[in-house]
Amino acid sequence: NSGQCVGACSPKSLGTSYIGCDYYPTVTANIVDESFNFAVAVANTTDIAAAIEIDKNGMLVLNDMVGPQSVKVIKLPWDFPLKGDQEPAGSIKVDGGAYRLRADQPVTVYQYSPLEYEIGDFNNSFTNDASLLLPVNVWSGDYVVVARNTWDASNDFGVIVPGFYAVTASEDGTTVDLLPSETGKLVKAGGGVMPDGTGKIALDRGDVLEVFSASVNGNPSTADVTGTRIKADKPIQVIGGHVCTFVPWDIGYCDHLEESMFPYETLAKKYIVTPPLIPTG
Repeated sequence: NSGQCVGACSPKSLGTSYIGCDYYPTVTANIVDESFNFAVAVANTTDIAAAIEIDKNGMLVLNDMVGPQSVKVIKLPWDFPLKGDQEPAGSIKVDGGAYRLRADQPVTVYQYSPLEYEIGDFNNSFTNDASLLLPVNVWSGDYVVVARNTWDASNDFGVIVPGFYAVTASEDGTTVDLLPSETGKLVKAGGGVMPDGTGKIALDRGDVLEVFSASVNGNPSTADVTGTRIKADKPIQVIGGHVCTFVPWDIGYCDHLEESMFPYETLAKKYIVTPPLIPTG
């Protein structure tokens, strides 16, 4: 009778945080061997069990439950066009490429690419990273990309490896405008994206646009999608990262990077930074 959504998953109840009920886990480019698993970890801090439903491109993938005050890891198949290879041929648009994860209680969701960590051959899972996902209720239509520049790994592995950003839509008929930074004007064309990093791309719910930095005139380090502004007429998710790179540049192994971008509206000028715990033993 109130004329609006009510309950634990209503916008009013959720507010504006990383805790929500509707998420879009999205595979990003990673050279990791497919014997390792893409996965999500769902954390339920409520006192009520949360029912989970995951679908992809309109097809049910699974139903599950996450108990109160507990975490469940759910392995999901790779989306191979988005996973790509060491040296992607071009930027791509994948229809229905993202998963959609919905819960009937507020949860926190992390995605792992891949879940496992194991040092071994070049294509083993040391190329792993994880990202906190933001729920749809805090998405906006305005983002600035943070990634890492194209890496010339020709001396180490015989390839030149790009950075990227991935855009996911939650609504049909979403129009995405790409406004590249100076270094973001060097990208791999494809999926409606021009070589200068510009483009106006139409996405439907669950569609993913993945844009890769390029290598131009023998100087790959000049290509970096960081600073690119992404605007859309409906809420979108943006993940920035790198297929794999050395961090720092002179120390291996090849690290996959990915992280959810916060909407432009959430950015500020002052921050509190604390050092992470670094094991010494």
